[in-house]
Amino acid sequence: KVYRLVSGFTAFPSKKALYSDNNELKWQDKNDAAMNQLWTVMSCASGNIVLMNVNDALYPQKTNFATNVTMFSSKNECSISFCGKGQFQVFANKQQRMFANGHASGNGASGNITNYNDGGVDSYSSWYFEEVAITKDILSKQIESLNTAYIGSLLVKQESVADLAAAVDAAQGVCDAEGDYANAFAALVASVNNATI
Repeated sequence: KVYRLVSGFTAFPSKKALYSDNNELKWQDKNDAAMNQLWTVMSCASGNIVLMNVNDALYPQKTNFATNVTMFSSKNECSISFCGKGQFQVFANKQQRMFANGHASGNGASGNITNYNDGGVDSYSSWYFEEVAITKDILSKQIESLNTAYIGSLLVKQESVADLAAAVDAAQGVCDAEGDYANAFAALVASVNNATI
């Protein structure tokens, strides 16, 4: 499934969302048209999740305390913890929460996401997972980002390339035929989840 992660910080006068700038994890005003604010969420056997950005197929990485969360092509499991009112805390390094740095007590307009140990419900470290319906544009963007990031590159182990490429081709076929985008997206994500990256 695809989600937009929206801040639960009640001091913000408008909704803020997580996004990838192809290098770091950041936050800004929520924009329903912004593909870099969309996240493919994959479940792990451990009970954790993997967040993959729809726009660039990169993943938030483990970083040290009070440092910016970076984006990279290696899968990284994130743990989540329910903190109330439909909000969750997200842990990229399983220790510190993803924290909206630069929030300025609600006066900040944008900033980096850092790993920090502060915040609960309704805070700068709480996030709603807003599900987004799969459209042709979303499926096409995820195909494009996977082609750019993985297909024909050295980022995917050789044994996974053929399966992932076939899944991308199948998803592209659904786009071309105006088919069931949600099921095609689910099959594509299952292949990514099984790929050795």
